Amino acid sequence: MDLNFKYDEISTVDFSLPLGAGAQFSIGADSLFFDIHYLLGLNTADDASPKSQRDDVFNHGFGFSSRILFPLAGQ
Repeated sequence: MDLNFKYDEISTVDFSLPLGAGAQFSIGADSLFFDIHYLLGLNTADDASPKSQRDDVFNHGFGFSSRILFPLAGQ
């Protein structure tokens, strides 16, 4: 598939469905948090006119994050 986009033919709005899971582990008073997620694009990024010239190009994303959570003083 040959994709040739012009700047004015790319959609400026993107809708996606986030899917993911996370886990939290206690380490003393603090906690360790891990998260993995996937973003599934719901609309095409191709905004060419006429619609018959549009290709089905969807955004997808994959991510991983980790955090250390700690209580604030006095909490």
